[in-house]
Amino acid sequence: MTDSLERIELAEFSSRDERGSRVSPLEAAGLPREELEHFHVVSLKPGATRGNHRHERGTEWLLILSGPARVTWCNTGQETVRNLRVEANQPALLRIPPGVAHSVFNSSNRELFLVAFSDASDQGTVSTTLLSPEEKETAE
Repeated sequence: MTDSLERIELAEFSSRDERGSRVSPLEAAGLPREELEHFHVVSLKPGATRGNHRHERGTEWLLILSGPARVTWCNTGQETVRNLRVEANQPALLRIPPGVAHSVFNSSNRELFLVAFSDASDQGTVSTTLLSPEEKETAE
């Protein structure tokens, strides 16, 4: 585990068939159900950004069910803003340690859904200002 945002490989925890797809994010995260303290689902309309915050306590995992989307983050104690593109039809599970500022931008033309879960019931959420993902398109 690192002190930076980390993308977790989902291949062995997901499948796809003619009906659609399935993913088991808690298993992929290695988080026992009894340690799950917070769980919620959010949507992002096209062009919307969610996040622009950090959590002082607890690790958060974000499951982005489809893209395209752009995740922007800044590691604790650093000024460098980084970006990760999530492609269409490719779920992404991200592990976000305490103190890492993060946001998700919906770069698609449809509503996207995220599943967020944490190992802390009180995450100590603090608003931050990250450069917007659309401003960072050429920075990758």
